Amino acid sequence: ASGEPLRCDYRLLARDGRLVSVRDESATVRGDDGAALWIQGHLLDVSERERLRADERSAAAESGERQRQLDFLATASAILASSLDTDTTLRRVAELSVRELADWCLFDLLDEEGVAARAVAARTEPGEVEEPSSELDAAVLEVIRSGRLELEERRISAPLLARGRTL
Repeated sequence: ASGEPLRCDYRLLARDGRLVSVRDESATVRGDDGAALWIQGHLLDVSERERLRADERSAAAESGERQRQLDFLATASAILASSLDTDTTLRRVAELSVRELADWCLFDLLDEEGVAARAVAARTEPGEVEEPSSELDAAVLEVIRSGRLELEERRISAPLLARGRTL
């Protein structure tokens, strides 16, 4: 009625059952006296363009997450290399971990006799997550013994290696 051009996007169901995204563009064609004669328009299949945009958004989000992980690793590496004071260094890495990555970060270290004990524990806000046991479980002891990373659904156990030995 206003004579403004129409431009809208919507989806249509194709004969083969696919959903097709289209852009509908049309304009009113008027005669010399200004009266509307007809509407002229076309539909453009923009399905591929929408898929590419969705893929681009997904790739950007994935890239941002990977960059965040790389930044975490770079910062943790810098902290670990910054001092020989084990307690302070591990506490700083634990605090970084719970700020950026996890609900809890625990460091269990071997003492001079080779006995494993909890050295550092850091967590997000108190009461937000269940507190882990203070006892070292078999999986952690196996990571210390084997020096191999262990990934589980809700936990990452990684050996801390220095000067060729597992700490």
